[in-house]
Amino acid sequence: MELASQTSISPPRGKQSTGFVEVIQLLQSAGKPLVGHNLLYDLVLLYEKFCEPLPNSYEAFKRSLHKMFPLLMDTKALCNALRKSLRDCNLLQDSNLGMLYTELSSQRGTTYALYTPDVGHADDSSKYRSEKKFHEAGFDAFITGFVFFRIAHLVALKGISSTEARPLPFLQYLQAVSPYANCINVSCGPVQFIKLDGKDVPCYYSWLTVFSRSRQPLSLVQLQELVGFGSVDVKFLSPTSAVLVTSERKAEHILQENRKEIYVRRYRPWDNQKFLGLMLLSGVTTCIGLVVAWRAASHWR
Repeated sequence: MELASQTSISPPRGKQSTGFVEVIQLLQSAGKPLVGHNLLYDLVLLYEKFCEPLPNSYEAFKRSLHKMFPLLMDTKALCNALRKSLRDCNLLQDSNLGMLYTELSSQRGTTYALYTPDVGHADDSSKYRSEKKFHEAGFDAFITGFVFFRIAHLVALKGISSTEARPLPFLQYLQAVSPYANCINVSCGPVQFIKLDGKDVPCYYSWLTVFSRSRQPLSLVQLQELVGFGSVDVKFLSPTSAVLVTSERKAEHILQENRKEIYVRRYRPWDNQKFLGLMLLSGVTTCIGLVVAWRAASHWR
């Protein structure tokens, strides 16, 4: 994979106050892929606070960001894009960073594919060897790189027999995941992900209806337990029913769960009592109109 030419960022107020801009310049001059997890907000903050004001248009922002960092890898977008094709390994069911690290660092995650790369801590990060420090910047950076390597390894060895498998160089990992380069995850947005160097792919959502089996009012606590982590829009239809709008992957997960107090199914228009009432009213009005028309026709004969 060839990297595009780097674009240097000029310090906004002179060299004496460049601050974090120097870090950005180092990242650019290194010519390495920038790997993050669900990093859209990080990129927006980085761009607006340390580079220049955000562009007025979405497309201009995409172009500027891609020029600034020609090769970005988002492990959350990578996980979501590859979940179906790698479903046999059952290691990418949850795109939460901590869950991905737990699954991919487990014995099953380590032994599922031959020659799984070992990702270790630096000598000055020995504290992370004995204790997991989720949400601490250094540890999160480490497990993001770890998750990227392990997913890339699964992709690179997919379809290769055990007799042909071998240790792989880093460039081969990049080639294996190149179709997903510069794809930035978007949570519950109009696109599956932002494609910085191409056209965004539209996202299609699934609608579910939730009913209370006991006819007791649904609570937000019940819906939270049903949904778990993830982006879901909720609208109550009545005290005992609600509509959930979420991704198809999340919808499939919710439908597979069996719960005693809650029943979930695919949304149907007549689940909405207002819609049903309008349909019934329309039907009654139509029937009355037909009867009146028939009586009028009979009268004039």
